[in-house]
Amino acid sequence: MTKCRDMVCRLHRRKDAKLLLGGDRYRKPAWTTEKSDAKAFEQRKLIVRCKVLKDYRKQPRKKQKVKRIYFVFEKQFQTYFQKATRQQKCFTSGNLLFMLERSSSRAVYHVGFSIPHRQAIQLVNYRHIRANEGKLNILSPQFRSDDKVAVKAKSRI
Repeated sequence: MTKCRDMVCRLHRRKDAKLLLGGDRYRKPAWTTEKSDAKAFEQRKLIVRCKVLKDYRKQPRKKQKVKRIYFVFEKQFQTYFQKATRQQKCFTSGNLLFMLERSSSRAVYHVGFSIPHRQAIQLVNYRHIRANEGKLNILSPQFRSDDKVAVKAKSRI
Protein backbone atom coordinates (compact mmCIF):
# COMPACT_ATOMS: atom_id res chain seq x y z
CA MET A 1 0.00 0.00 0.00
CA THR A 2 1.33 3.43 -0.84
CA LYS A 3 1.50 6.04 1.87
CA CYS A 4 1.42 9.82 1.93
CA ARG A 5 4.78 10.80 3.40
CA ASP A 6 4.66 14.56 2.81
CA MET A 7 5.27 16.86 5.73
CA VAL A 8 1.96 18.01 7.17
CA CYS A 9 2.98 21.66 7.59
CA ARG A 10 4.07 21.80 3.97
CA LEU A 11 0.69 20.48 2.84
CA HIS A 12 -1.06 23.12 4.92
CA ARG A 13 1.03 25.93 3.48
CA ARG A 14 0.69 24.67 -0.07
CA LYS A 15 -3.10 24.73 0.15
CA ASP A 16 -3.08 27.94 2.24
CA ALA A 17 -5.68 26.44 4.55
CA LYS A 18 -5.96 24.51 7.77
CA LEU A 19 -6.56 20.95 6.57
CA LEU A 20 -6.47 19.63 10.16
CA LEU A 21 -4.16 16.78 9.20
CA GLY A 22 -1.85 16.93 12.20
CA GLY A 23 -4.07 16.97 15.24
CA ASP A 24 -4.61 19.50 18.01
CA ARG A 25 -1.73 21.87 17.35
CA TYR A 26 -3.23 22.89 13.99
CA ARG A 27 -6.61 23.64 15.55
CA LYS A 28 -5.19 26.49 17.65
CA PRO A 29 -5.79 30.02 16.36
CA ALA A 30 -2.10 30.90 16.87
CA TRP A 31 -1.05 28.47 14.14
CA THR A 32 -0.70 30.16 10.78
CA THR A 33 -0.04 28.95 7.26
CA GLU A 34 2.47 31.72 6.51
CA LYS A 35 6.25 31.58 6.76
CA SER A 36 8.12 34.51 8.23
CA ASP A 37 11.09 34.91 5.91
CA ALA A 38 11.09 37.32 2.97
CA LYS A 39 11.82 34.71 0.29
CA ALA A 40 8.71 32.74 1.20
CA PHE A 41 6.69 35.96 1.19
CA GLU A 42 7.76 36.70 -2.39
CA GLN A 43 6.86 33.17 -3.45
CA ARG A 44 3.45 33.56 -1.80
CA LYS A 45 2.82 36.75 -3.76
CA LEU A 46 3.43 34.83 -6.99
CA ILE A 47 1.13 32.02 -5.87
CA VAL A 48 -1.63 34.48 -4.95
CA ARG A 49 -1.37 36.08 -8.40
CA CYS A 50 -1.71 32.67 -10.03
CA LYS A 51 -4.72 31.80 -7.87
CA VAL A 52 -6.75 34.73 -9.17
CA LEU A 53 -6.12 33.98 -12.84
CA LYS A 54 -8.68 31.42 -14.01
CA ASP A 55 -11.65 29.49 -12.69
CA TYR A 56 -10.58 26.24 -14.35
CA ARG A 57 -7.64 26.10 -11.93
CA LYS A 58 -9.90 25.98 -8.88
CA GLN A 59 -11.43 22.58 -9.54
CA PRO A 60 -8.18 20.54 -9.57
CA ARG A 61 -6.98 22.39 -6.48
CA LYS A 62 -10.18 21.52 -4.64
CA LYS A 63 -9.80 17.91 -5.72
CA GLN A 64 -6.22 17.85 -4.40
CA LYS A 65 -7.42 19.36 -1.13
CA VAL A 66 -10.05 16.63 -0.70
CA LYS A 67 -7.49 13.95 -1.55
CA ARG A 68 -5.12 15.31 1.09
CA ILE A 69 -7.79 15.61 3.78
CA TYR A 70 -8.91 12.00 3.33
CA PHE A 71 -5.42 10.59 2.52
CA VAL A 72 -6.59 9.05 -0.74
CA PHE A 73 -4.41 8.65 -3.82
CA GLU A 74 -5.42 9.27 -7.43
CA LYS A 75 -6.41 5.74 -8.40
CA GLN A 76 -8.49 5.25 -5.24
CA PHE A 77 -10.08 8.64 -5.79
CA GLN A 78 -11.01 7.69 -9.36
CA THR A 79 -12.71 4.48 -8.23
CA TYR A 80 -14.62 6.37 -5.53
CA PHE A 81 -15.67 8.92 -8.16
CA GLN A 82 -16.84 6.22 -10.59
CA LYS A 83 -18.92 4.59 -7.86
CA ALA A 84 -20.38 7.96 -6.89
CA THR A 85 -21.40 8.72 -10.48
CA ARG A 86 -23.14 5.35 -10.78
CA GLN A 87 -25.32 5.96 -7.72
CA GLN A 88 -27.16 9.12 -8.79
CA LYS A 89 -26.21 11.48 -11.57
CA CYS A 90 -27.15 14.78 -9.92
CA PHE A 91 -25.53 14.22 -6.50
CA THR A 92 -22.04 13.05 -7.50
CA SER A 93 -20.09 15.35 -5.18
CA GLY A 94 -22.33 14.58 -2.21
CA ASN A 95 -22.10 10.84 -2.86
CA LEU A 96 -18.32 11.09 -3.19
CA LEU A 97 -17.89 12.88 0.14
CA PHE A 98 -20.36 10.49 1.79
CA MET A 99 -18.33 7.51 0.58
CA LEU A 100 -15.05 9.06 1.73
CA GLU A 101 -16.50 9.77 5.19
CA ARG A 102 -17.67 6.16 5.58
CA SER A 103 -14.18 4.64 5.25
CA SER A 104 -12.94 2.62 8.23
CA SER A 105 -10.14 5.01 9.23
CA ARG A 106 -12.54 7.95 9.13
CA ALA A 107 -14.99 6.04 11.36
CA VAL A 108 -12.21 5.40 13.90
CA TYR A 109 -11.34 9.10 13.76
CA HIS A 110 -14.95 10.22 14.30
CA VAL A 111 -15.57 7.77 17.15
CA GLY A 112 -12.69 9.45 18.99
CA PHE A 113 -10.09 6.71 19.24
CA SER A 114 -7.50 9.02 17.66
CA ILE A 115 -6.95 12.76 17.45
CA PRO A 116 -5.32 13.17 14.01
CA HIS A 117 -6.58 11.19 11.05
CA ARG A 118 -3.11 9.77 10.41
CA GLN A 119 -3.20 8.10 13.82
CA ALA A 120 -6.54 6.51 12.93
CA ILE A 121 -4.98 5.11 9.76
CA GLN A 122 -2.16 3.59 11.82
CA LEU A 123 -4.59 2.05 14.31
CA VAL A 124 -6.47 0.35 11.48
CA ASN A 125 -3.31 -0.79 9.66
CA TYR A 126 -1.77 -2.31 12.81
CA ARG A 127 -4.98 -4.24 13.65
CA HIS A 128 -5.78 -2.45 16.90
CA ILE A 129 -9.40 -1.97 15.84
CA ARG A 130 -12.21 -4.51 15.75
CA ALA A 131 -15.29 -3.97 13.62
CA ASN A 132 -18.44 -6.04 14.12
CA GLU A 133 -16.51 -8.50 16.32
CA GLY A 134 -13.92 -9.13 13.57
CA LYS A 135 -10.40 -7.95 12.81
CA LEU A 136 -9.98 -4.88 10.69
CA ASN A 137 -6.78 -3.97 8.87
CA ILE A 138 -8.06 -2.47 5.59
CA LEU A 139 -8.84 1.23 5.21
CA SER A 140 -11.32 0.94 2.36
CA PRO A 141 -14.41 -0.86 3.74
CA GLN A 142 -17.49 1.34 3.96
CA PHE A 143 -19.10 1.53 7.40
CA ARG A 144 -22.79 1.93 8.15
CA SER A 145 -24.40 3.61 11.12
CA ASP A 146 -25.21 0.28 12.83
CA ASP A 147 -21.64 -1.11 12.66
CA LYS A 148 -19.79 -1.55 15.95
CA VAL A 149 -16.24 -0.24 16.21
CA ALA A 150 -14.05 -1.02 19.25
CA VAL A 151 -10.41 -1.15 20.28
CA LYS A 152 -8.92 -4.62 20.72
CA ALA A 153 -8.69 -5.74 24.36
CA LYS A 154 -4.87 -6.20 24.24
CA SER A 155 -4.38 -2.78 22.67
CA ARG A 156 -6.17 -0.84 25.39
CA ILE A 157 -4.02 1.20 27.75
